[in-house]
Amino acid sequence: MYVLPIKSYDYEMQLSEYFKLGEFIQSKTACVQNLPAQFIHRKDIVDNIRMLHDKLLLPLRQAIGAPITITSGYRCKALNSAVGGATNSLHLWGMAADITAGDRQPLLIETARLFKFHELIIHKTYVHIS
Repeated sequence: MYVLPIKSYDYEMQLSEYFKLGEFIQSKTACVQNLPAQFIHRKDIVDNIRMLHDKLLLPLRQAIGAPITITSGYRCKALNSAVGGATNSLHLWGMAADITAGDRQPLLIETARLFKFHELIIHKTYVHIS
């Protein structure tokens, strides 16, 4: 049996000048509902977060020239259930993020459409991208 390594990660670790690992993992809901699994990560999850960052979020941030806020990134199963996420959500694997860009939201949406992505779902207050 192959067991993926689980370890604690430095949530302050910079993935780039614009994003920290912790931004993809933080969750007020997980804290309030005491869901510790949200804060324990396997290497494959962190690798997926890095890939999402490197292939989509960093280039998107650079393209729009404005801050992007991650409102939801990786979600453990319990958190995904608590927030009403789809049972097959890519958030469960660290492969999706819900993002906002404040008053630059229209530019974020327009620019995101130019990128190669799996999903781009535009909601009223955020954009889901994977």
